Amino acid sequence: MKRTIIVFLMIAILAMSLSANAFAVESEAIDSQLITYADGSTLEITVFQIPSITRSSGNITGGRSYTHRDSNGSTNWTATLTASFTYNGTSATCTTASCSVSISDSSWYVVSRTASRSGNTATANLTMGHRALGVTVSTSNYTITLSCDKSGNLS
Repeated sequence: MKRTIIVFLMIAILAMSLSANAFAVESEAIDSQLITYADGSTLEITVFQIPSITRSSGNITGGRSYTHRDSNGSTNWTATLTASFTYNGTSATCTTASCSVSISDSSWYVVSRTASRSGNTATANLTMGHRALGVTVSTSNYTITLSCDKSGNLS
């Protein structure tokens, strides 16, 4: 009896872990670019698509992320524009747009950020600030865009 219960519990745990993995959604990188600045810091720009669990035709969600790293390769911050689009072979329309920022180095902070959509394009305007000894030493402006064509291709 004890052995039957243990076997049943093991099967139940295995089934739950398999079903959780079946619904895990990871983004698929479409394009990536690396910009290196004079001070050795970098900005990695990645366009990605988020696969839909319910593969509905004519809808796509994706994003563009900017990851800023210092000259040692440590991540300072990552900003991500995420947007959803509809497309039908003739045109495409952006239906939602949002911008999130994740700060890894506390000397960096968000001055401002906005997200908007127009036609087939999502846009985020971002200003990042950098402090040294508690004093702002620089601010940088970024415009992040993501577009979808009539066939559902993101760029």
